[in-house]
Amino acid sequence: GYNPENIHQNAYSTNNDDIANETKKETQQRKKASKRSNTEISEVNQSSLVRFFNNRNFHIYIGIVLIFIAAFITIASISHLSFGAEDQSTITNNTIIEAGSGDNATQNVAGSLGAYISHVALTKWLGLGAFVLIIYISIIGLALLRKTKLSFWSLTFKCLILAIATSIVLGFLTYNSATPLYLGGQHGYHINDILLKTTGLFGTVLVNILIITL
Repeated sequence: GYNPENIHQNAYSTNNDDIANETKKETQQRKKASKRSNTEISEVNQSSLVRFFNNRNFHIYIGIVLIFIAAFITIASISHLSFGAEDQSTITNNTIIEAGSGDNATQNVAGSLGAYISHVALTKWLGLGAFVLIIYISIIGLALLRKTKLSFWSLTFKCLILAIATSIVLGFLTYNSATPLYLGGQHGYHINDILLKTTGLFGTVLVNILIITL
């Protein structure tokens, strides 16, 4: 039979469902709007970042910085060839600040920082092969100033190979040198030490000849 309460409840239920659906739609729309807004902000930030790194003034600034760094390391490394043996104990037993003052201060003309950098680059790492990396830094700096053109990955690969090859060959040539400064650095010395112990003199000579012919 006719029941007004059932009609009222059905109408009430229908209104609740409509409200719930509208609320759900509004929530979804807000989420979509928020997502679009975040995407737009992200795109704007990325665009700004790209513009910043592509900015001509930024390139000039980084280029000048790299050239100054290369010049500083060059001076420090040349000085290291003269004073490296004397500065070695000071560098290894003191902090950079401590090595720059007092009676035992480093004699490197580039100061204690230069003495430390050149000690790492020339003694611990690649020896004279480190000069190849210094030239590499200079070329990158000049390229950023648009003073020269280059293929970045090709230049990087060639410089790394040349620096490592120089270290190994000089490490072999000065393997029995009495000087505390290995021209091939510790890298070149230890590579040849391993080669001599595993392949003998003949194998080591062959490997170095192959490296020279690269």
